[in-house]
Amino acid sequence: MNPSGASPRTIWGAGRLFRYTDGGRPLRAIHWLSPSAGGIAVAQVLTQTDQQQIGIFQNGLLTAQLHVPRPEGVTEGFYRFAQLRDAAVLPGDVAVLLYRAQDATSADVPLIVAMDLNTQSVRWSHRAAVERLTLELNQNQAGGSGNKAVIGFGDKGELVRLPLALQKGEREGAKAPHAGAQSIEMPPEIQGVADLIPTGDSSLLISHRMGLSAYLGSKGWHQIALPVPGPLGFVEPKSSLAFNGKRYGGNLNQVASSK
Repeated sequence: MNPSGASPRTIWGAGRLFRYTDGGRPLRAIHWLSPSAGGIAVAQVLTQTDQQQIGIFQNGLLTAQLHVPRPEGVTEGFYRFAQLRDAAVLPGDVAVLLYRAQDATSADVPLIVAMDLNTQSVRWSHRAAVERLTLELNQNQAGGSGNKAVIGFGDKGELVRLPLALQKGEREGAKAPHAGAQSIEMPPEIQGVADLIPTGDSSLLISHRMGLSAYLGSKGWHQIALPVPGPLGFVEPKSSLAFNGKRYGGNLNQVASSK
């Protein structure tokens, strides 16, 4: 997939032309995800084969074009028509891709694939009933996957923490599940997740329909309910989270704001 020729071109502005040049894999559709932090935009290229393709753009430039082979243990029927739901990209290292079945009523569990951006091969794969991804980054560690992880979550139920790096003894591209995967059960108070931000190693904040919840690792969950609505309260307010750079340790250093 080349924008108007072989050289990378900006994707922003009027009249940009994308030319699909892979004659061996006939094009079926292109699906764009919403842009994410750091100027990252991801496009899914669906072909008439069982091999998915991904284009990664940063600040308007095509930075990576990946052929994503069907991971070991994944059926062709699921993968050929799987839709890219979300992506979490650590530039220069890894792109974590979340696929779900084309049929929303399907019982197939969503598939998470980590693509190594250097080798352009599948690093690991995992199956989990999640709908969104977010990166957990250790701010004190420079470069590489290291202790970094990706968190998968949905509106309720269970979330999963997946280390970006291969674990000891784990073979690249091995059949799911990913070694080191940690499942965290969300309490019933969490309903209708609006936003999630990691606040440290294995700690996070979640804003949801019932209030604000903090997961503190071995200390478990801490719940803060929404205040009783006043006469001027908003109907079904949508919340978002912002991070001010301080580690959460019992006081709300993070700011939750309602929109």
